[in-house]
Amino acid sequence: MSKAHEYKFLYVISVSLALFLSSCVDTSVQNIDASFDFHSLLKIANIASGSNVQSVTVLNSEGAEVGTYQIALGAESPAEGQAFMDIPSGSKSFILHFAGAPDQLFIETLDSERKYRLYIFNSDSGVTDILKTNLRYTWQQRGTDQGKTLFYPDSAFIGFVNCHTDSLVAEIDISGAIDTLIDLHDAPLENGSSIGMMLPAPGNYSMNLNSPDGNLIATLAVTVAGSGRYTSVLYGVQSGIATKTFTDD
Repeated sequence: MSKAHEYKFLYVISVSLALFLSSCVDTSVQNIDASFDFHSLLKIANIASGSNVQSVTVLNSEGAEVGTYQIALGAESPAEGQAFMDIPSGSKSFILHFAGAPDQLFIETLDSERKYRLYIFNSDSGVTDILKTNLRYTWQQRGTDQGKTLFYPDSAFIGFVNCHTDSLVAEIDISGAIDTLIDLHDAPLENGSSIGMMLPAPGNYSMNLNSPDGNLIATLAVTVAGSGRYTSVLYGVQSGIATKTFTDD
């Protein structure tokens, strides 16, 4: 092929590619589903023992403030019993404000139509960190066709998150409406990891969290309602052990 023909060939390809790309990004000719909700649901929980977190400021991707939230240790914002905050999805900056220490910045992306809880916790390395947990899609709601695979009237779902700095959870020994043992010895739950399980009946449960060598780490006492969804957390630093159960739905 001659140089002239080669250049003409490349020019035709370039023009065709440019036209193709322009058609891909031209929203005037693209049909966007009007039912799609570009929002996320969020709560922020403070389980960072000894870190003296005073408040959290959330900024959107343009740097505008979404809000500043004061969260006591073992609590969440919005508070228990209140609805999750409804905010635009996308990249968010989370600035942790401490008493007597510099601020810390974390950046997380909140996907559209997702329900999250963000934990402020102590990592194994001894620093304050954040952990984003995805609870469900926002359109998977109780009493709807989309939510019927998550909400069963005669059972409940509970997630467990290990945010303790020095504990490996190898067994969850459950007693109550049912008695069962969840064996995790092959892959014990480390700091920052989680697992979920169905409880086949509402009622009161006791959950013993055991280490790989069989020692009791802590006991969780939980009460679940039919079709309820919950998350229990183990947190603390070294010998300081605490537990908390949050209501997801």
